[in-house]
Amino acid sequence: MAQSKGGTSANTSGNRGRSGLVKVGRFAALSGLGSILVGVLMLLWPGRTLTIVAVLLGAHLIVSGISLIIARVSAGQGIGHKILGIIAGVATLVIGLAVLRLPGLTLAVVALFVGAAWLVSGMFEVIEAITDRDTHHRGIQILGGLVTAVAGFIILVAPLRSLFALAVWGGLLMIAVGLVRLLVAMRLRRLKRS
Repeated sequence: MAQSKGGTSANTSGNRGRSGLVKVGRFAALSGLGSILVGVLMLLWPGRTLTIVAVLLGAHLIVSGISLIIARVSAGQGIGHKILGIIAGVATLVIGLAVLRLPGLTLAVVALFVGAAWLVSGMFEVIEAITDRDTHHRGIQILGGLVTAVAGFIILVAPLRSLFALAVWGGLLMIAVGLVRLLVAMRLRRLKRS
């Protein structure tokens, strides 16, 4: 083997590269196991998963409201800016407290907004595709608009059930991501050995 100036072999960079692969492989394995665990928990308790999301949202709003109040009170701006900032901070804080008090209602309201947005945007996409003769791939645009509108309608009819189904799909996705990461980790481990 060729010797470098410091007396180490030229193969040192290859060893460092393999060492990096080992670290990446370990991260991929840990991340994969974590994803699988979260996915299984989401499948076992989709309702609790949604409640946790609502609670985290409520906590975020409370922290944001308090931060906004503190920032506006301590800011060197005029009284009008301070008052508006304090009002916005208090409103954000109150909404956060309401979300913590009624997480299921919060989820239903969010689902209704998403459902309404999908229904309207899907309908407009279909109308645009039908009326604009210059649109390329009109069939695909119409199909996409119909799927979006139908999904929005389903969410509007059953908002909490739709979120429940989304939590289940999310759990399945987390498991799939975890399995892929474990496969990557195993592949990197084989590369290290070769």
